[in-house]
Amino acid sequence: YRSADSSNLKTHVKTKHSKEMPFKCDSCLLTFSDTKEVQQHALIHQESKTHQCLHCD
Repeated sequence: YRSADSSNLKTHVKTKHSKEMPFKCDSCLLTFSDTKEVQQHALIHQESKTHQCLHCD
């Protein structure tokens, strides 16, 4: 990864190479390094589940 902007590099290192996961999903126990990741994850708790397996209850 390369960037002309040092703040972008800092963000990259923090979110991709740090074990720090300060952002927690409000609906489950998963944690994330980035607010965008937790927001994207939160969608799985909000989406209506209209497709059901015909073999399961």
